Amino acid sequence: MRIGVDLDGIVVDFPGSLRKELIKTIGYDFYSKPAPVSFYINEWPEIKAIPGGSEEVVRISQDQSAYKKAKPIHDAIKSLNTLRELGHELWFITARPKNLTQTTIDWFEQYDLAWAIPNLIVCDALFSDRAKAKSIACNAHEIEILIDDQAETIKNIVCPSLKLKLLIAYPWNVGEQIGPKAYFCKDWQEILDRIGL
Repeated sequence: MRIGVDLDGIVVDFPGSLRKELIKTIGYDFYSKPAPVSFYINEWPEIKAIPGGSEEVVRISQDQSAYKKAKPIHDAIKSLNTLRELGHELWFITARPKNLTQTTIDWFEQYDLAWAIPNLIVCDALFSDRAKAKSIACNAHEIEILIDDQAETIKNIVCPSLKLKLLIAYPWNVGEQIGPKAYFCKDWQEILDRIGL
């Protein structure tokens, strides 16, 4: 199978890194409070109510240091290596901005994913039309399974080869509609179960 894998929130715990940075800079912990249903944290009313809050989220989301500090999601590396060993073709499709390409490559090398570097696609659609950018990548590589954390992307992606769309459930996506052939998963083990491993 050809599998498309998002990075942040799927392989890389960027939400955890963002959380630490926001606690440090504006004193807001989005895991300790009920979260509005919206992927874009910078648009949450609680963040907008903090002077400079929205701008700080955008700044961190484009700053290399938060990505460098991010750790892998539990079982992500092991699961990706298992999929690869079983002969699946993995493509890493991220909406990260282009200026984070080298940071992403360095992170892959640090966490024993150097084999994945040739299959890295940086869509440069961090705050723009992610579904369109990822649709282009999925169509170019005839992706059959897509693993992402943004409900809007999963719902609106257009790719005839897609047979299955999987999301790791987070407070900011579980209340959203995800469309047909799509399922929420609590973790990587459930992702592997859905794939049929």
